[in-house]
Amino acid sequence: MKCPKCKEELPLLSRVCPVCGYVLEDENHNASDSINRLEHLLHEMKGLPRPSFLKSMNRLSIFVLPILTLLLVIMAVVSQAGLLWILSIIFAVWTLVVIILRLAGRLGNTYSDRQFAKMKNDFELLARSADRDFGKNREVARLLEEITAQIADIETSRRNISRRHTLYWIIIAACVLAASSTVLHSIRNAAREYDAETAIQGWQDAVEKFRTSGLDDDYDAAPRTMLLKKILEAGEAVAAEDFFREFCMKRIGDYDCARQIVEYYRQNNKVQEARRFVESCQLRYKSEYKKLEKLLTD
Repeated sequence: MKCPKCKEELPLLSRVCPVCGYVLEDENHNASDSINRLEHLLHEMKGLPRPSFLKSMNRLSIFVLPILTLLLVIMAVVSQAGLLWILSIIFAVWTLVVIILRLAGRLGNTYSDRQFAKMKNDFELLARSADRDFGKNREVARLLEEITAQIADIETSRRNISRRHTLYWIIIAACVLAASSTVLHSIRNAAREYDAETAIQGWQDAVEKFRTSGLDDDYDAAPRTMLLKKILEAGEAVAAEDFFREFCMKRIGDYDCARQIVEYYRQNNKVQEARRFVESCQLRYKSEYKKLEKLLTD
């Protein structure tokens, strides 16, 4: 085909004369319509909802919610608090719903992101067609370049907003996890203190009961051994030594009781206390005393 104006041969598929710039148009296909369609797509892209801060949380919820649920379960197990169990169930259900919605593609900014991606694909198709047919025309080329740059700016802006929101939510999630860890640590310490207080109260009551109930049998060392073990489990080494001297020393089973105290000191890296205790011990048999001394060097 030749140019109607300068009669030069037109390049294949081109509607613009490379010599005189004449634009060959028809009723069904002209440069104005192509540019108008691109402008319309640009307008629709600008009208799409911007990424939402609240909805962007849903990108992380599929990871954060299971972690929070696990923390709540741990705190509920440690504290045995009914409220924490209720919260654990609520968060578990919430996690399940989020996973289902995420798999269905109905979570967060997913819909507007898909719409933007579709519009961008449509724009690229129209832009290639316009560039092929009318790209030799300077005005069309300039408009194509402007529209392409604006769409690139919109895409960059949406991406930066999403990244910024994700960063904010990561910081919030880190703070929540840190606070949860602190609460869990406090609950664990409180539980340990409660257990320690219960243990102390338990061995004190047990010693008093042993003292007044007539269980102190010279030929039955088992009650003394078990009670001494309970005192050491409460961490009361001094009380254990006092109990040993009052009820165990120079009696049947005195070596087993003394060995418990020595092993307790060794496990807690209290070698000097163990040596002092051994030196103050008096056992029924000298051979067992030598065995006790040997424990210090093993």
